[in-house]
Amino acid sequence: LLTNSRGFHGIPMAEHILGTMLSFSRCLIEAWENQKAHQWKKLTAPDELYGKTAAVVGLGSIGREVAKHLKNVGMRVVAVKRKKTTEPFVDELFDTEHLGEALYKADYVIVALPLTPQTHQLFDRRAFNMMKETAFFINVSRGDVVNEDDLVDALSSKRIRGASLDVFAEEPLPEDSPLWDVENLYITPHHSSISPMYLDRSLKIFRNNLQIFPQRIGMLNVVDKMRGY
Repeated sequence: LLTNSRGFHGIPMAEHILGTMLSFSRCLIEAWENQKAHQWKKLTAPDELYGKTAAVVGLGSIGREVAKHLKNVGMRVVAVKRKKTTEPFVDELFDTEHLGEALYKADYVIVALPLTPQTHQLFDRRAFNMMKETAFFINVSRGDVVNEDDLVDALSSKRIRGASLDVFAEEPLPEDSPLWDVENLYITPHHSSISPMYLDRSLKIFRNNLQIFPQRIGMLNVVDKMRGY
């Protein structure tokens, strides 16, 4: 019997994702760069999240919290998961075989997948080519879910409009990585889940499982070893 601590990262990660999306849509990074240069300039193209479509790929505890946050700012949420079920805060749900349909609809693509043999480099040139040219791509799951070379190409060729990565195939990200210099790529050092509430939330799950461990019934976060998560 193996359990894990999933379920307590959702709130800080959803807030990180929403903050990233707002920074992009409202051109806040551009404004900060102008401020450092003491330049009063109109921002390129501030936009709204309201009414836009977000595709949440991976609908575990993190993906569900992300969907909830995005619905609360008026976005339309489509999602992708292994099996289709009824999900709150999701307007349209696709199974994994129809990932492309979700990507095609999305203004923002948020990846919250576990890393398995099936998801390894799932987001490659083919996936990026399915997205809108105005799409913004966010990965907070595992670095190896993305083919980083293909992402660099997609951003450099303006195949997609922008991206944000909190996770990488190699961490810390090497100083000579081409990712550092790609325009419209936001990099954060794998901190989307960090929160002062981290320990309290994880201990709550641990205490629950410890109390019922002798019966081994009703334990939280039991890992399916065949799926790998």
